[in-house]
Amino acid sequence: MVEDVPAKPTDGDDAETKKAYKEWHTSNRKPKSFIRTTMIDSVRGSIKELETAWDHLEPISQYYMENDQAEISRLSRQFYDMTFSGVDSVREHIIGMMDINARLRDLNMRVKDHQVVAQMLDSLPATFSNLKTFYNASEANCSLNKLMSMRKRGLRKSPSQPLPLT
Repeated sequence: MVEDVPAKPTDGDDAETKKAYKEWHTSNRKPKSFIRTTMIDSVRGSIKELETAWDHLEPISQYYMENDQAEISRLSRQFYDMTFSGVDSVREHIIGMMDINARLRDLNMRVKDHQVVAQMLDSLPATFSNLKTFYNASEANCSLNKLMSMRKRGLRKSPSQPLPLT
């Protein structure tokens, strides 16, 4: 795969040149076949048949770079549009957001922890104002783990009905 494509032998070339070309052709055909058969159908259909196995690698890397960008876009949208539904616990909601953030980090999308915490708090409904107030009044750089422990310590959602003043 690393050797340059030799010139196609002519009738006047010696047996050694013809043999070297045939060996190169065989050693190119095997990895090219392996690459093509191990691709998923959508990738295989989007990449035209090229002469050498090495030539296949560039379009494949471009395809996956485009896929990574699409995945980053999808995960970012999912992360920033996520709101607490009330079906699961707040803990499960926060863990879900942390999981999406971890996948974004794996794709080299760097989001600082304090931004993640702020987005998590913003995704909670107004009934969790006690948690939001406590976070805002506490340390400026609260970690994700501290946010989880705040929830465990009893900073539950505030009553949905205001208390009577009389």
